[in-house]
Amino acid sequence: MRSHVELYRDGHVSEQAVWQELMRLGELEEGTELWEDAFSVARETMWRARRKVERIVDFLRHQDYQFEPDVFAADVAPWRPPTPETPGQVQQLIALVGPLPLSLRAWWEVVGGVSLAGAFPDSTTDLPMTDPLMIRSVDEILEEIAHAQKDGHWQG
Repeated sequence: MRSHVELYRDGHVSEQAVWQELMRLGELEEGTELWEDAFSVARETMWRARRKVERIVDFLRHQDYQFEPDVFAADVAPWRPPTPETPGQVQQLIALVGPLPLSLRAWWEVVGGVSLAGAFPDSTTDLPMTDPLMIRSVDEILEEIAHAQKDGHWQG
């Protein structure tokens, strides 16, 4: 029998059908063969998302889009790819908060963090673009938790 990720990649079964089948299986135990298969599908999905994020950021830069400093990271890098430390950071976060959705975990390990807040230079308003894609990187999440722990605000 072919794995879900093979079905997902080859396109003989729709992406939606693969995800519906995985959802039908319910909660999966990490480390099992089925969990690994499901996580492979999630990672494949996020590789597709990563390519799209790269294209969007490149397009916006060529259109002179003015990226706003990330309200979380205080920099203007609209896309922050994962680093070699990211998988370990994901494990740290899991230790603090418990299991994470496969899609979010795969996003952080493949795509990283992104903030498309900003505006085009010819915009008629000083307000940043509304409803931009913004997903904090796992290292930013861990930094926020560390600050909350230090300030005594962490309820983990």
